[in-house]
Amino acid sequence: MTDSSAHRSTAGRWFLSVLGLFLAFIGGIFFWLMLRSYERASAMDHWPETACVVLDSNIQQRQIDPNSPPEYQLSVLFGYSWKGVSRTSEHLTLRDNPWRASRETLEEDLTKYEPGTKLICHVNPENPDQAIIKPDSKAAGYSLWFPSLFIIAGLGITIMAILPKRPIVQPV
Repeated sequence: MTDSSAHRSTAGRWFLSVLGLFLAFIGGIFFWLMLRSYERASAMDHWPETACVVLDSNIQQRQIDPNSPPEYQLSVLFGYSWKGVSRTSEHLTLRDNPWRASRETLEEDLTKYEPGTKLICHVNPENPDQAIIKPDSKAAGYSLWFPSLFIIAGLGITIMAILPKRPIVQPV
């Protein structure tokens, strides 16, 4: 092997090692974020349930700038009692109520949350002021395999780049 090809081989190994570590790192970040989301949703399964009643509901509108289309959000205020203390919350989900492009879909949901409607709420026992109507989905936990592929592939690329090349044995 010439000195020039040895230099190219070393540079290629460094490049592949860095690329593999980068892939594994990015996969690790997404794995951690998805695992955290799954664990938060699993914890909500253990939040106590209590009766609550819708006090007010409406659709809010915002427009970020004059050139953008308006967005709509379902706003629901509900009251509940926790350990003898009356409380209120505005959160359908832990991540807050999402903004939508279509008002029509929210108008359908608005009928589910008319004032006086009785619902079951989930109360965070560590912070009773935090109550939600819809617990988060655990779908992120069922998709952990996907970022794991990036971790495994990235580490595989790095290991193969670091290991010395084995000579090819020609059959006699």
